[in-house]
Amino acid sequence: LPWHAPVEWREECNWAGKDINLECMNYVKVLQLYNRTHLFTCGTGAYHPVCSLLHVGQRSDDAVFKLDTTRLEDGKGRCPYDPKHTAAAILVGKKRRFRFVSHL
Repeated sequence: LPWHAPVEWREECNWAGKDINLECMNYVKVLQLYNRTHLFTCGTGAYHPVCSLLHVGQRSDDAVFKLDTTRLEDGKGRCPYDPKHTAAAILVGKKRRFRFVSHL
């Protein structure tokens, strides 16, 4: 499932001294069950954390994975900036409120 960081975010990340091919990509760090048909997912976004819903289908045998890129949300406070950062998150309620724990 491709979910690329925008070129301008990657360039900005590189200008900040990060490796464009290793650190300036979008790494999925949060993948939480949201409801029967969707997962809530967040990625590092080349140091611009971003979140969206991932449609996974209605039945377990559905082979549908569609990322809703039209409804991206700011991932700050929900997802690490750094792809090497270890963390855990839990979705609380249906309003996408997260409790984010770092330094695991």
